[in-house]
Amino acid sequence: RGWFTRMFCSASCGCRDPVGAINVQGCPYGQGRPCKQSSQFDQLRAELVCVEGSPEELRNSTDWASWVDAIRAYGKSTVAFPLKSEAVKIADAMWDHGCGFQANLSAEGVFWGDCFQWNSSFEWEFKTVEAFCPTTC
Repeated sequence: RGWFTRMFCSASCGCRDPVGAINVQGCPYGQGRPCKQSSQFDQLRAELVCVEGSPEELRNSTDWASWVDAIRAYGKSTVAFPLKSEAVKIADAMWDHGCGFQANLSAEGVFWGDCFQWNSSFEWEFKTVEAFCPTTC
């Protein structure tokens, strides 16, 4: 599944699943994007249980782990992406603190965005936090 395929055929990247395991560049996530406007996305989001896992439970989730790994890979990439060191901090905080990562980042002066949209300075289109962290959000 190449980048262009994911961008133009977004169902191939799992974008209609709010917490699916595939969180990669080229998928049109975020506010106002086609995936969030699909009936399948809304149905799957409505079926989610409004309970957050502990940091340990989230670390045991393959979906959470793949998401954190994708953000960490962005930060460690050899490509000159903006805010790479912040991406690594975000990934580390998500791994260590689960949904409580937000407070940790604020203390470090990292503006990551919010539950519904990533900081626009990041050149990524990863899924957003609200489906994993419904009570925090």
